[in-house]
Amino acid sequence: MRRVLERLGGDQVTGGYLQSVEGQVAELREFVESRDLVELDPTRPLVLRKAPGDDVMAASVQALGPYDPGGTTYYNIAMPAGGDLAREYNRRTLQILNMHEAMPGHYVQLTHANRASVVGSIFRNSAPTEGWGLYAERLMLEQGFGDHEPELWLLYYKWFLRSVTNSILDREVHVHGIEREAAIRMLQHTAFQERAEAENKWRRAMVSQVQLSTYFSGFSEIYSLREELCTVQPDFDLKRFHSRFLGYGSIPARFIRERMLSP
Repeated sequence: MRRVLERLGGDQVTGGYLQSVEGQVAELREFVESRDLVELDPTRPLVLRKAPGDDVMAASVQALGPYDPGGTTYYNIAMPAGGDLAREYNRRTLQILNMHEAMPGHYVQLTHANRASVVGSIFRNSAPTEGWGLYAERLMLEQGFGDHEPELWLLYYKWFLRSVTNSILDREVHVHGIEREAAIRMLQHTAFQERAEAENKWRRAMVSQVQLSTYFSGFSEIYSLREELCTVQPDFDLKRFHSRFLGYGSIPARFIRERMLSP
């Protein structure tokens, strides 16, 4: 497994990095539109830019707020300096990251969330937000993006394993007091992460709590809700499910579940 991942890690973006990301996001948008997976708002464009100097994330969406409906939504992209991070965010994994952050992930989710009440837009719950990002990745591969390429699916499962390990790391740090090197070894050898990625995750765990656990918990709530509705609704429609779920904004998923399952 590790040898295969190492080989795939060598397939990296060449040429202009931002231009490559822009092309990948356009490809994702075309796929979402062709499958009619979720409502997109053409009046809220996504602008790609190099991440500000204080942004240590590989990528992030800086969404417009409820008091600035005409503002610009930025997709901040960090420029990997080669080595570990270039292998971690190889060409295929970068596309999975784009699914999570941009299309149909956080960018789409936050656009819908800002249509909800002002209170709901301001006081966001992290679980449905991060959960939607993970759900967006699974959705795209389930719908056939990448022609069900085995390499893409393998890297997706490595990426999904990261969300599970996030939850474990969060607990190990804040409940059991795991030491730095033990945590990094766990991330490298259990979740196949590059050293630089594991070190970045340790730093995040040091300055946050619970947030790392919301990726997997949020995804689990969204995915299980979708599967339950597929079972109980003979006329289940995927796009309608997405529109209704996103229409509630970023409130805790259990409350969205109650509303969507009510008669």
